[in-house]
Amino acid sequence: MTRLFGTNGIRGVVNKDMTNELALWIGAAWGTFLRKTIPRPTCAIGTDARLSNHMLKASVSAGLLSTGCDVVDVGLVPTPTLQYSVKQKQFDSGVIITASHNPPQFNGIKGSASDGSELSKEVEENIESIFFSQQFTFADWRTVGSYSTWDGALDLYIKGILSNVDVSAIKKQQFHVVLDCGNGAGCLTAPVLLKKLGCMVTKLNCKPDGTFPGRHSEPTPENLTELMKTTAMVDDVSFGVGLDGDADRAIFVDENGSYIWGDKSLSLVGQYITREKKGGITVTPVTTSTCFEDVIHQNTGEVFYTKVGSPIVASVMKQKHALFGGEENGGLIFPEFLYCRDSGMSLAKVLEILAKENARFLSLSPTSHHTRWSRQR
Repeated sequence: MTRLFGTNGIRGVVNKDMTNELALWIGAAWGTFLRKTIPRPTCAIGTDARLSNHMLKASVSAGLLSTGCDVVDVGLVPTPTLQYSVKQKQFDSGVIITASHNPPQFNGIKGSASDGSELSKEVEENIESIFFSQQFTFADWRTVGSYSTWDGALDLYIKGILSNVDVSAIKKQQFHVVLDCGNGAGCLTAPVLLKKLGCMVTKLNCKPDGTFPGRHSEPTPENLTELMKTTAMVDDVSFGVGLDGDADRAIFVDENGSYIWGDKSLSLVGQYITREKKGGITVTPVTTSTCFEDVIHQNTGEVFYTKVGSPIVASVMKQKHALFGGEENGGLIFPEFLYCRDSGMSLAKVLEILAKENARFLSLSPTSHHTRWSRQR
């Protein structure tokens, strides 16, 4: 069992559990691991909006550089933007400095494999073994890594999403979306994405701020009260959406301002995809409610259940060649785009579904597990 990496990377309170020293030696262990199979690895690194982002990014980068890894800094980006960039630019690995939905005093280190997916437990255990044994492989002065920056990650990510949905169909509907980015990394992508999809956008907490002044980062009902109230009050609104701190999860609010639990949005997207594909394999953790299984079975689809954790879900999706999967917390995974949770793809796909079904918003009947469409009048 790993002792540092949890279900989604390493997290802790800044300068208490999550220190510069820890970040430095994790970077060195990471680089040592990469150098075992790759002579000159290139690793992309990015951060969310937290105040300690540069501090920890510098430390992890220094560790990587010391072992002879080249580091490409992609700046402040959502987690799925970093992951997609690693996949598309064929970097050997990726690091995102983020604590996701945790309070602002926390930060963390999360890894990406060369295909953009999260690091496997085996890789994390190897990195930890090097970290605790202190058996680092340092480069000499001639072969230390080089550091560079690249500012194309945000644009690459948005273009990638647009190429995976029916942009024309979405634009015709002229949707109006209330968007709450929670002052997180999604501020840099979600408003731009919605504009490119022809949506009118009412913004809440859409300026990056590592103190999270607008609301707590976790998109729970108690933290999205402003989003729910605003959505209910806006004329001709289509729906509202709230993101977590690193923008890999999206929680939706219907046009009446009602909170849509993540298992329902998972079920609704899963129902649409399996109906379009006439069945297929889907994957979700055992914590997901039976409504997901109900709607997938309606379309002769199959559900595989896993232990909790998005890396586990993604791994099983790859093994089973699944066409869709995700968790009940708003983390949806679209394998045609990326084997990771992704709020941007989730938002674009929901818009596509509403456009093609001519629907106001999808919701589950409160008296049944079966899905109904809330049609436009």
